[in-house]
Amino acid sequence: MCRILFLILSSSLICGCSSAYHALQRVDNPTDCIQRHIPEFQREWFSASVDVVGHHLSGLLLIKKMEDGSDRVVFTNELGVTFFDLWFSDRGDSVVYAMDKLNRRPITRTLIQDFELLLMRDFKSGVVEKYHRGDESLYSVSNEGKYNYLITSTDCSSLLRLEQGSSRKKLMDINFTGDNKIDKIIIQHFNFDMRIVLVNIED
Repeated sequence: MCRILFLILSSSLICGCSSAYHALQRVDNPTDCIQRHIPEFQREWFSASVDVVGHHLSGLLLIKKMEDGSDRVVFTNELGVTFFDLWFSDRGDSVVYAMDKLNRRPITRTLIQDFELLLMRDFKSGVVEKYHRGDESLYSVSNEGKYNYLITSTDCSSLLRLEQGSSRKKLMDINFTGDNKIDKIIIQHFNFDMRIVLVNIED
């Protein structure tokens, strides 16, 4: 009887600790599929809603490609007050400005990682590995001990979502809705109290 209980408990522990990415199967090197889905944000405005550690912020978010190839992400309210201003380049990323409520390293670092993944900058220059899981293809790059995933259908016809995970579990994902992948963007965290919803504003 004791042995049976031991086996049941052991099985439960193994299942409970199972990695969210344990079913990935490594496949051949990636093709040009990634390039087909990397967004080209030139000057995009979004209606934005940000919920972070008990604070709700809403306003307008601008993603702009600069002349030197860097990207700026600026979130302001309707009165023009800046919540945060982020800068991304091949030389590194930085927080240009963050309001006092957001100016804490766990929050600003998370914001940097979120928009770095949305811009897919790592997939342009990083070492990419390709995996297969069910009817999905996952393109993976390592980022500061975590893994960013660009997930498409196996035929590469559609971008399904973006994910960030540790070696064992999914930490956040980015989902796209609408006919165009940038019509609406939902960034959801699973180990941190943060959710960002962006709705594209047509020029």
